[in-house]
Amino acid sequence: MKKTIVITGIGGMGIACARRLGSGYKLLLCDFNEQQLSTVSAELTMGGYDVTTLKLDVSDKASVEAAASKAVELGEIQAIIHTAGLSPTMSSGERILNVNLIGTARMLEAFEPHLSPGTVGVFISSSSSYLSNNLTPEQEKEIIRLSADGLLEYIPTLGLTDPNAAYPASKKANRLQIAAASVKWGKKGARVMSISPGVHSTPMGKQEQEAHAVMSYMIDNTPAGRVGTAEDIAAMVEFIISPAGNFLSGSDILVDGGVVAFLQTSAGK
Repeated sequence: MKKTIVITGIGGMGIACARRLGSGYKLLLCDFNEQQLSTVSAELTMGGYDVTTLKLDVSDKASVEAAASKAVELGEIQAIIHTAGLSPTMSSGERILNVNLIGTARMLEAFEPHLSPGTVGVFISSSSSYLSNNLTPEQEKEIIRLSADGLLEYIPTLGLTDPNAAYPASKKANRLQIAAASVKWGKKGARVMSISPGVHSTPMGKQEQEAHAVMSYMIDNTPAGRVGTAEDIAAMVEFIISPAGNFLSGSDILVDGGVVAFLQTSAGK
């Protein structure tokens, strides 16, 4: 029986991961946008992929649990690739925290009972979490300690109503959540990692580039000399879930072409 790869968020990175990794597996594609799911599913099915789709709201407990149950119904879970999220131009600070922070907690909680030896999770964070996160050490400890339902009650106390503040905070929280989850996953023979993309040429990335002039500055000064692509992220996901990456768990890989390094050194000040 073929194993299952779960991908949430069928934007540029999600599609790139599906195409690069989905051959020979059952693909469960999950997204809030049913029209996007239908379009992507048709294209991949035409290309020979075995695709099942499911509407998913990662901030909703029942919706995420339904996705986990569906994945197990399809077969043993090989990988969970969580790319679903909102950027600053897409919603309010509260909604960004609900989707990015609580959504990650719900994914980790819902899939944990269904892990088996060899299962690998890859969750998308952001390079912005290295530059500004707006969380105190005490808040970071609470985020690790609280369940998803607890986080839902805790979010208003953070005071992160500005989307530009909520986004990097939510992504720093994701890195902390993955680090904490790796201990529980490891007891089941599973691994979980996060990836922090920089400025990438995806629909979401382009929307942010148009809204924030600093993005052009970052692109112009990227040590790698180019903007990132969705395929760059898919390649890193492939490495993490492969046997070559089997000693990786609980940490974050920054895939930004060197932008954070530039901004954090004297050359970027």
